Amino acid sequence: MKIGILEAGTVPPALQPEPRYAQPFIDLLAPVAPDFAFRPYAANEGALPDSPDDCEAWIITGSPAGVYDALDWIAPLRDFTVRVAERDAPIVGVCFGHQLIADALGGAAVKSPKGRGIGVHRHRVVRHKPWMDPPRDELDCIVFHQDQVVALPPGAERLAESLFCPNAMFQLGETILGLQPHPEIEPPFAAKLIRLRRAVYGRAAADAALAGLARERDAGLYARWIVNFLRAARG
Repeated sequence: MKIGILEAGTVPPALQPEPRYAQPFIDLLAPVAPDFAFRPYAANEGALPDSPDDCEAWIITGSPAGVYDALDWIAPLRDFTVRVAERDAPIVGVCFGHQLIADALGGAAVKSPKGRGIGVHRHRVVRHKPWMDPPRDELDCIVFHQDQVVALPPGAERLAESLFCPNAMFQLGETILGLQPHPEIEPPFAAKLIRLRRAVYGRAAADAALAGLARERDAGLYARWIVNFLRAARG
C-alpha cells in the first residue's frame, strides 16, 4: 500500500539534523507493515499532491501551528483533506492532523484553556473496534499539544479519552481516523523538545514530563492499530 504522508511542520532548527516529520511515521509503521511504501509531501511548504488518488492512503502529521492560524498552507491542506474524505480514501490524522480533519469535516478544534499537555499520558478506550487488535482498554503515549478537538464531525464516534483530552481518538465512517497522541515520537526526541521549550512549559511541568518519559509506552500497539485500520479501510 502506498501511504502519502502530509507533513504539517518542520523540525525546529535547534533540533536539526533530526528527521523531517515524515520519517518518524515511517520508522513507526514500516516494521509492522513492510509491504507499505511511503511518500512524504511538505504540505506546510505548499507541496500538496495533485489528487487524492496519488496514494492509496494518507497520514497528516502534527504541527506547531493551529488549525485556526492564518497560514497560507492550511486552507489548501484542509481542502485536500475534504477531497480525500469525499473519495473515501483512508486518512489518519495525528495531533494537528487529528484536529485538522475534525475542523475540515464539520467539527471544531480550539486552543484549550486547560493549558498544555506534554509527556506521557494515559488514554482510555471508550469504544472498541475490530481493527484494535490486539485489544487494550488503556494505552500510554507521548503527547504535545494545547489545541484540542472540542466538537467531533457529524457522525464521528469517540473512541478514546484522557483526563486532559476528552476527544483523544475518533473514527468517522470506515476510512477516517483521528489520534491526538504522538505514537511516532520517541523519548529521546521528546526530551530534546521539552528542554528546548522549558521556558514555555514552565520548569515544574517540564521536569515532570521529562521524568514521565521513562514510563513504558504503547507506541508499538498504536502502530499495529493504525496499520490494521488502514488495511481495513482499503477493504
